[in-house]
Amino acid sequence: DLYSPALVPGLTWDAYRPFVGDLRMSRSDLDRLGMSALDAEVAEWLDAGDSPAFFTFGSTYTPDPAELLAAIGRACRSLGLRGLVVTGWGLSGGDLPAVPGLRVVPYADYDVVLPRCAIAVHHGGATVTAAGVRAGLPTMVCSAFFDQPFWGTQLERLGAGTHVRHAHVTEDVLRSGMRCLMTEPVRRRAALLGERLRAEPDGTPAAADEIDK
Repeated sequence: DLYSPALVPGLTWDAYRPFVGDLRMSRSDLDRLGMSALDAEVAEWLDAGDSPAFFTFGSTYTPDPAELLAAIGRACRSLGLRGLVVTGWGLSGGDLPAVPGLRVVPYADYDVVLPRCAIAVHHGGATVTAAGVRAGLPTMVCSAFFDQPFWGTQLERLGAGTHVRHAHVTEDVLRSGMRCLMTEPVRRRAALLGERLRAEPDGTPAAADEIDK
């Protein structure tokens, strides 16, 4: 199973279903596929100010992407944060307006970008959740379906973030959740959790070894 002992402490299984940890592609594989390079303009934007808040909602359906983007911008400005928004499918509909303080991109390598951010707000998919935890980021999960509510609840239980349902997201909900992520206890707990996850072996070769057995 790909569950990590750091993220799901105390969970055990049997010898036929071992825990292998986080599954991820190697840096060389990402380089070969052209998925790891940081866009020069995004890198320049990151270098030009404080670490931003990171946002993505993956493929989650968003009825009004422009309004959600505007709400993200207002929440960020009220907290003195810049925002890096990865549109994915959920925020890619229609022409998105330029919002002061936000940088909007269609794709980003989480392992490259997240360590340069201050907090993360996302849908709670396993991939982005693991990457955010590895980066030590306090995280607000806005879940919609599948395993997303589990990861959001788990991060909240571990004291490293907060969880709401995507359908309940408003500007006020975003602002409240982001303010929670900026508190010292949550920041400290997220940093400790990141240290623990980074110390675990890469789950991908571990899974391959188990299959070989």
